[in-house]
Amino acid sequence: TDVSASAGGIQTLRLLAGAQQAGRQYHVLGSMAGTVPGTRIGGVRIGLNADRYMRQSWNFPNHGMFLGTRGTLDGRGEATAQIRVFPGVFAGMIGLTIHHAYLLTDPQVDYASISVPLRIVP
Repeated sequence: TDVSASAGGIQTLRLLAGAQQAGRQYHVLGSMAGTVPGTRIGGVRIGLNADRYMRQSWNFPNHGMFLGTRGTLDGRGEATAQIRVFPGVFAGMIGLTIHHAYLLTDPQVDYASISVPLRIVP
């Protein structure tokens, strides 16, 4: 997904964990520091490198730019989350790629999705 730094925009993330995961809690995280080697959380390695942005996405789900980033998967094991880029906030970061992925967090962290890119363009 490309989002304009000047106009802003939204990255919509479809979380498709599968029906066997229905009713489980999820948490979307992000990283501005790339995907390799990733970060071990609980029993899995998520393809996001730990950085300040990851801490913000962990500590402030469903606030500000993070919409629906923590919740419960529906009966099909699906959910939708969004990352809202407000106009001008990332103006100094044109060309940056931010990655997002999600964890399933109950009863323990035992699943991490692949990461998806969000590119900041003019």
